[in-house]
Amino acid sequence: MYKNRISDTAALRDGGRMTPLRLASAGLLVLTAAALAAGQAQGQHRPPPGMEITAAPAVEDKMLGAPPSEPIRREIEDLVTAEGVEARLEGEVGHGAMTAIRQAYARHVFEPIWTRKGAFDFYDAVASNFDRGLVVEAVTLQALDGMIRARFGDGPERAAEADVELTTAFVRLAALVSGGLSDEGKAVRPRRHGPNRALLTELIMRAGAGDADAALGEVEPGHSQYDRLKDAMKHYREIAAAGGWPAIPQGELVYRGQRDPRIPALRERLAAEGFHALGQTPGHRLDRLDWQLAVDLKEFQRRHGLKPDGVVGPNTLEALNESVESKLDRIADAMHRWRLQGDMGRRHLWVNVPSFTAEGWNDGHREISMKTIVGRPDRRTPVFSDQVEYVVTNPEWNVPVSIARKDKLPRLQRDPGYARRGNYKVFDRETGDQVSPYNVNWHDPESAERYKIVQGPGDANALGRLKIIFPNQYSVYMHDTPDKHLFEEAQRAFSSGCVRLQRPVAMARWIAGIDPQLSDEEIEEKLASRENDWMPVKEPVPVHITYITVTVDDQGRAHFWRDIYDRQDGIRAATRMAPLHAPHSRNISEAPGDFRNNG
Repeated sequence: MYKNRISDTAALRDGGRMTPLRLASAGLLVLTAAALAAGQAQGQHRPPPGMEITAAPAVEDKMLGAPPSEPIRREIEDLVTAEGVEARLEGEVGHGAMTAIRQAYARHVFEPIWTRKGAFDFYDAVASNFDRGLVVEAVTLQALDGMIRARFGDGPERAAEADVELTTAFVRLAALVSGGLSDEGKAVRPRRHGPNRALLTELIMRAGAGDADAALGEVEPGHSQYDRLKDAMKHYREIAAAGGWPAIPQGELVYRGQRDPRIPALRERLAAEGFHALGQTPGHRLDRLDWQLAVDLKEFQRRHGLKPDGVVGPNTLEALNESVESKLDRIADAMHRWRLQGDMGRRHLWVNVPSFTAEGWNDGHREISMKTIVGRPDRRTPVFSDQVEYVVTNPEWNVPVSIARKDKLPRLQRDPGYARRGNYKVFDRETGDQVSPYNVNWHDPESAERYKIVQGPGDANALGRLKIIFPNQYSVYMHDTPDKHLFEEAQRAFSSGCVRLQRPVAMARWIAGIDPQLSDEEIEEKLASRENDWMPVKEPVPVHITYITVTVDDQGRAHFWRDIYDRQDGIRAATRMAPLHAPHSRNISEAPGDFRNNG
């Protein structure tokens, strides 16, 4: 129910020579920074010249009680029911979506669905898709222009074909906006309720009547993060339109109170993104990293996954010098990932790897949030969805073979007594008997496979006092940790793939609060016993582990997290780094004082 599904959206990216129906939505692509930087999506697009919006003749005819145009009706019926054409259409949009198209035309008695107002509103919806993290190529708008002209300007045969082309293009765009249409004609991502084939049929008819943008909104992702990202997209497009920001040259570390010729550039850079107010510092101190500038820099660092120390260092410079175009790409990528995520469930756990956070959501409200520790770059936490099925108190840790080979064998080779000190027991996998670590040849490369190493419950157990299990193919789960100090780090990729929770007992209590079979008292009692035990969850709670590098907080502020795994499957920045800062005409070297880092 909660797994990502393969959708029909691949058809949206077909290239090469195409039939008019396929040309209808070719070029609907995930947003690229280059398109935004070029400004091709700036401003509201209007209908083609000479095609101002007027009431559609079909609508006027209905109002006057006039009969429909019989020739165009017959042509549309042939297009959507003839076996050969139907097969071609079905290949474009999928079986379920084709059924929805047929039902829409049947309900319309095979009259044209698209009014003038509907066609022009659809044109505007396509042209303004940058608001949804998408952009169109000029060829797509040209194709829509041709369809609209054919729909209202040519003979019955071409007008009928153009009407069906517009419908097919709308369905394709709905698939892209929603993240894909399933074989049953359902939008995978509902906003408020699960769209079915009947709803898709209704949305087609609403779009044709002049409500295309609102109809598309019905199939957008329903998570609040998606809506906030749309606002962030608008904000950063405005920054891009204003010229973005310059990059700051590399140099020595700069601490609070120190002077450096790059500080004026730092002020401009932070101001461009809204972190700093210019004009409040006397001219003779512009080159000093003063108290207020350090405070503003710390806020920037917090919202970019960095240690908020107020020091201008290499990691901070890297974040400062990322271009606005790159950030727009990352926002678009985040929106795209939410489209692919699917319905997360009314109550669910959301673990986002780059932000090192775990959150519990209920009815659209965040009820609990905490820091996490995730997998190292060489032992990555995987992205998947599953369901919490039980909670284990005072867990034992069955050391995975891979970790035993990499981490435990070298220590046991040096000193078999490490097992006793760490509360580890060793078992022969073949017989199940416990064996002494002193009787094992730990230098044998096969010893990790031959012997099972189990760490007993206790304060030093790697899993801490509690673990939350959602059985999966990766053997990944959430758990406590004895290494609490690591949660103070800004970058917390330290685990072997599992997710360590800052407050695991609180998370278990949250699960208990929405599950009638668990209770706070039972959890505390079992923890106090120090005995290994497990508690099933009567109503499994969906858990979703994502990799989204841009999130937006409750105040509408965008956070750009570091790409700790350097993933290559997302949107890649067209221009990663901003252009180098060019000093103003007044040479900074003319400012009073020297620029040595003298504090």
